[in-house]
Amino acid sequence: MSNLLVQNIKHTNNTTAQTIDTSGRTTIEILNTGSKYKSDGGAVTQDLVQVIGKHWCRFTGTGTIAIQDSINASSLTDAGTGDYEVIFTNNFSNADYACVMGTSGDGVRVFTQATSKIDRIIGIANDGSVEDGGHYNSQIDGDLA
Repeated sequence: MSNLLVQNIKHTNNTTAQTIDTSGRTTIEILNTGSKYKSDGGAVTQDLVQVIGKHWCRFTGTGTIAIQDSINASSLTDAGTGDYEVIFTNNFSNADYACVMGTSGDGVRVFTQATSKIDRIIGIANDGSVEDGGHYNSQIDGDLA
């Protein structure tokens, strides 16, 4: 068996494309251009940056609201009973992203999307009234600014 011992893999223009630290972990910088993969059958090529989810968040909706876990969510705003905002760490380039919400309550509606936050997440009870759900989940696919 042969070993190749390196710390950096560089392009001929001397920019580092991959770094290997002392524990053996690698860091790869993926640029928006040329980061593609082929489907299992090889017929379809897809851009990796486009298909990666840019945000998800799980937060409590009762008592003192709090983010339980997330990617690209910096804080929450409690605007009243069943009325929340999720503030992004990194803004989206436009508000035309796809947002999926779920709740442990009866239902949820998203009234406004903005580049810096999901605005007006409303918990809805079966009778149509506004309610605090126990947990809320959001996921967004779209382009970051």
